[in-house]
Amino acid sequence: MIYRTEKSIADAPADTDAESKSRLQAAVDEAKKVLESGDPEGMKRARQDLEQAAHKFAEAMYAKASAAQQAGASGAEARGDGAAEQPNSSGGRDDAVDADFEEVKE
Repeated sequence: MIYRTEKSIADAPADTDAESKSRLQAAVDEAKKVLESGDPEGMKRARQDLEQAAHKFAEAMYAKASAAQQAGASGAEARGDGAAEQPNSSGGRDDAVDADFEEVKE
C-alpha cells in the first residue's frame, strides 16, 4: 500500500491540492516508520491513517478534474462549436460492421 500511495503522489498532476498531498506524504512517512518498528497495532493504525489520507487526496483530485471537465463542457456549449456534441451527427457508430455469419456445429 505504501508503494501504491507513493506512486499516486508521484503521478499526480502538479496542480494537485498541496495540503492533501502533504498530508498523504506525512501518512506515508509515518507508515514507513511504523513498518520498520514491527508494531502490529501501530501498523493497523498507520494503515487506517494512510487509507484516510489517500481517500482525501483522491477526492481532491477528482473534484478538481470534474470541475475542469464541467468548465470545458460549458465553454464548448457557450461557443456553439459543437464540441460537446457527438462526433457522428447521424447517431450511428462509425466502427459498426454489418456482416452475415453462419454458425458451424461440429
